[in-house]
Amino acid sequence: MVTDFNGDGKLDLVSAGVYLLLGNGDGTFQPATYYPVGRSFGSMLVGDFNGDHKLDVVMSDNILGEIMMLNTGAVNFSPSSPVSFPSQLINTTSCAKTVKLTNTGTTALSISSVKISGQFQSSNDCGNSVAAGASCIISVRFSPKTAGWRSGLVTIVDSASSRPQVIELAGLGTALKLSPKALAFGPQKVHTTSPPQQITVTNESNNAVTFTIIAIGGRDNNDFAETQNCGSQLGPGASCTASITFTPTKTGARSAVAAFEVAGGANPPSVVLTGTGTN
Repeated sequence: MVTDFNGDGKLDLVSAGVYLLLGNGDGTFQPATYYPVGRSFGSMLVGDFNGDHKLDVVMSDNILGEIMMLNTGAVNFSPSSPVSFPSQLINTTSCAKTVKLTNTGTTALSISSVKISGQFQSSNDCGNSVAAGASCIISVRFSPKTAGWRSGLVTIVDSASSRPQVIELAGLGTALKLSPKALAFGPQKVHTTSPPQQITVTNESNNAVTFTIIAIGGRDNNDFAETQNCGSQLGPGASCTASITFTPTKTGARSAVAAFEVAGGANPPSVVLTGTGTN
């Protein structure tokens, strides 16, 4: 949809997602800014829905129903895309990811509350007010209690909008603890096999985990081999062991990964395998 969203007299472009491309006034557009909203898009309408003389967007979502995105003209988030976390062991907490909130308006932004939902934690240095042109940082950590994909929101109530503004959150919780996270085999003569090194796999949940794949993958997967006693299923609190050997087919640095994939897709990070082939 084409219209002038920022009131500069130049046509802008908005598409489902929501992707906003500000116009340059010569038929070209600036890079897209993504505003996360919903999961299953339908139709889109543009209009001034709250009477503040700024164009807003309302979308139909096949799952969530009607979604309204008010054009505050005063708050910018960086990054604007959803905050996503890689696989994290249940009952542990990830490193922080940050989102910068910038007040692009001409007056101070009052903040009533910053709340978080889902299996996440947050902190911020925004306080109760952000001066015009100033920024603050919202930090988010992922603390999964259960395995699987988890979603959440940072919800911000401020003076820029009559409705709360949100930052979408997503992360994958896994029940499997792999130790160590990497195996380094060092120098090994080509076409000879190293002594084995072990990976311990522990089910940290209260439910059995079913394996779908236990395998070596990656660039030099043929240079590594695995055997394991995990079977097809690992019970609650149980552990098993995978033994990895290195048989380089060429000289130089070699690398691969040991992957443990489970039913439902709550896979742990693969174990990185490295070694060096020598003459």
